[in-house]
Amino acid sequence: MESSNLSPVFQLIVQDNEESNRSFLGGLPKFPTEFEWPSWDATPLYLDELEDCKKRREEWIQSTGQKSWEASPWPGRMHTIKQKLQDPITPLIFLGQIFLDEVPSYAEFTDFPDLPASGALCFFYDLLNFPSGFRAASKGSCKVIYLEDTSNLATTQPPARVADILRFVYGEEHYSSGPISFRPGWTRSRFEQKITEPSTDIEQLSENTLNQFPSPKESKILLGGHQYNGEPMHLLLGYPWIIQNLMEEMCQLCFHGFDKLRRNIYTDPEVSHLQAGVKDWQLLLQLDCDRALNWEWGDSGRLYFWIRKQDLVKRDFSNIWCEMQCS
Repeated sequence: MESSNLSPVFQLIVQDNEESNRSFLGGLPKFPTEFEWPSWDATPLYLDELEDCKKRREEWIQSTGQKSWEASPWPGRMHTIKQKLQDPITPLIFLGQIFLDEVPSYAEFTDFPDLPASGALCFFYDLLNFPSGFRAASKGSCKVIYLEDTSNLATTQPPARVADILRFVYGEEHYSSGPISFRPGWTRSRFEQKITEPSTDIEQLSENTLNQFPSPKESKILLGGHQYNGEPMHLLLGYPWIIQNLMEEMCQLCFHGFDKLRRNIYTDPEVSHLQAGVKDWQLLLQLDCDRALNWEWGDSGRLYFWIRKQDLVKRDFSNIWCEMQCS
């Protein structure tokens, strides 16, 4: 087994001590006074979903022999989408803020992606529609904002509609928040996540870590299983803990305007030229379900924020793709 099957990672641990790190998950962001809350126009997504309903209607009629569309399960869904089209501008929901000077150094890993040494990353996602990430039309439904200057920040209140969305999703006008610490460790390649015990490749890789990552015996907490002792698995960088399918192809296709469920990057000549860019995608942040934050992504799911490595090098966080997977 080659050492490239392992990647350094930071698990984000929600703390009870409010006086700990400035980085936090949940709650409200801290922004400059001129900050404009991010939103997106969900019209392309709604129109795409309407087309999908029409196709399902035809399939339903052909499979059942019934011509009464009202007898199918789709009219209600179509009515809901048409209602949403009346007001498609949707505010994104804030999920967390990471102050990058608090992230431990990993500069000795020359092939590991490098975050800026200072500033803050702020993560947003559309909780009204919960885009899965399989549709190219969901582009814009997530956002990562990079604040280079963090010297003059204040807690920023969201638009009134954010409270309506949170009340619709969670039954409350807000969700909890908590400061986070950064626990260093290792994640195994997505192709080998079933392995739960440390092996010789970890021993070899850990010899040159300059004491910035745990010993091999401690490393196993991030190597296997769905969760570790029930801990939410929020991860910064490294390999994702997947629930369904690999995501790099999905990111590459959808980011360039092609639906993952309708195209095959290896056999479709119209998209085969995108194959080379699949390897460019890097996990930026994985957010797990978390009772302490009142987070539930689908059915025991996770959110995954992805970035292209070349964009990370340029400190360009405008080209983010997000997928939601659940069991």
